[in-house]
Amino acid sequence: MRQKKSNGSRTGVALVALLLAATGFGVLVGYVKKSPHSTYVAPSSVTQRDDEDNASQDTKPQGKPSAVWAAVPDGNTDKLKHESVKVSDSSDKLGTVFNTILTGFDKAAVKALGVDVKDGVAVVHLNKRLEGFGSDEESKFVLAIQESFAQFPGVERVELWCDGQKLDTVGHFEISEGIAIKRGSASASDGSARPPKQP
Repeated sequence: MRQKKSNGSRTGVALVALLLAATGFGVLVGYVKKSPHSTYVAPSSVTQRDDEDNASQDTKPQGKPSAVWAAVPDGNTDKLKHESVKVSDSSDKLGTVFNTILTGFDKAAVKALGVDVKDGVAVVHLNKRLEGFGSDEESKFVLAIQESFAQFPGVERVELWCDGQKLDTVGHFEISEGIAIKRGSASASDGSARPPKQP
């Protein structure tokens, strides 16, 4: 006569395995909660540094996470606000700032694929052309680029490119010579959007 094996030992092994898995999951959740990336809170306003402070910044990441900002529309007003953008050493800092500007203007379908800087000119490579700006938005968008890129001392002008061609306009706004970056008193210190002066 054969004896039946008890299912009790199998059940005990299964319970121990389940208990170990739950403990491991609990440790992982505790680690993630204490991670510095999960507790980052972006400030509501960032002030632009003086040119002396900007001189120490570079357009390339320095090996550790750093916060920069992007000028984006402030609700339904004619003003821009500075929104903090956190980038890491593996990020394209200028591209991330540009994409934040696009998102602020509800142009998230357009993306900066990359930004090359040479001889003071930042060339932004876009995945598609910019379209659908209202007449007030055009100058506000250009001002947002001027203010945002002014925090990078190596950038004097921004050009927008798509499909290997330089864009000449943003809506009806002429940018064929690039968008000149204004620093200091030329940027709107009160955050209001003013039509940018072109060279």
